[in-house]
Amino acid sequence: MNRHKTIETIFELQLATMKAWKERMGTALKDINVSFQHIGALMTIREEQPVLGKEIAQRLRLTPSSVTQAVDHLVKAGYVTREQDEKDRRAVRLRLTTEGEQLIQRIHEKRRQFLYVSTATLTDKELEAELRIQQKMLAAVQEAPEQQNSNEERA
Repeated sequence: MNRHKTIETIFELQLATMKAWKERMGTALKDINVSFQHIGALMTIREEQPVLGKEIAQRLRLTPSSVTQAVDHLVKAGYVTREQDEKDRRAVRLRLTTEGEQLIQRIHEKRRQFLYVSTATLTDKELEAELRIQQKMLAAVQEAPEQQNSNEERA
């Protein structure tokens, strides 16, 4: 197989793996009653709290109305609270509740269990090789995104 075909096959397999992972995780998380969009909002709030809804929308590349709907669900479920910003009374900042923190821990545990099951057939050497490959690919994407785009345009 030539390099181009190998790269295309890797790309297709990564997409198929991510799709299968998302489907399986969706099934595993069914009992929690939150969507992947909700999880993204929860993780963003956790990392940046107190955070504005528009900041969540920018980070997750969602519309403000989508974020509002997700946050409404999370507030109603008791995972997030809204607080008025002390400096700008028009702004509302979001924070996780204790229940929200506990939910994130449950999500991480389900994810961890799934990852252990999905990598059970790999040897330690295969896992280490995969780790090195993923680190190199991530570094390449982070270091030269404009160069990669200009190379694609020339092709």
